Amino acid sequence: MTIQVNTDNHIDGKEDFTSYIKDLFNEKLKRFDSHVTRIEVHLSDENAGRGGSDDKKCNIEARIESHDPIFASATSNEM
Repeated sequence: MTIQVNTDNHIDGKEDFTSYIKDLFNEKLKRFDSHVTRIEVHLSDENAGRGGSDDKKCNIEARIESHDPIFASATSNEM
């Protein structure tokens, strides 16, 4: 299973943060590892650091072999 984490210019995408996200997905999805081929995580700050309600966005796309991709999106005040 490949896990790719992408951030916009307003999210600190340092190696520690990226590793944390990858470890979290690996732990939670390990029993599906043989079926999940790829996870893509996209993190963004919609208001570019100006603050505001629910301005942090997370999009996740999961690719499972022999199935269409699954997409989920969420917003929050913090990352």
